[in-house]
Amino acid sequence: MKKNRPGTLLRVIAEEKDAEALSELILRESTTLGVRSFSVDRKKLPREVREVETRYGKVRVKVSGEIRFQPEYDDCRRIAREKGVPIQEVYWEAMKKRN
Repeated sequence: MKKNRPGTLLRVIAEEKDAEALSELILRESTTLGVRSFSVDRKKLPREVREVETRYGKVRVKVSGEIRFQPEYDDCRRIAREKGVPIQEVYWEAMKKRN
């Protein structure tokens, strides 16, 4: 920061409707003298959740077009505990169902 003083960067991601209240909170509760704010646009892939059947049971997967296919970690962990197998084993079984 100025004159080689240490500084901390705080970023807040929030709804635009909450910007004013959050700025006031930061000014009141910190030592900062100012708050910068700006809006950003976000592009995202369409996403849907499907279930795939594996030899260990059903696993939910997040599918985004033809680009992404991601097994749900919580499902893989739960099944791994129930079946006494490594999480990675359940994960890779679900990944085989990509096609």
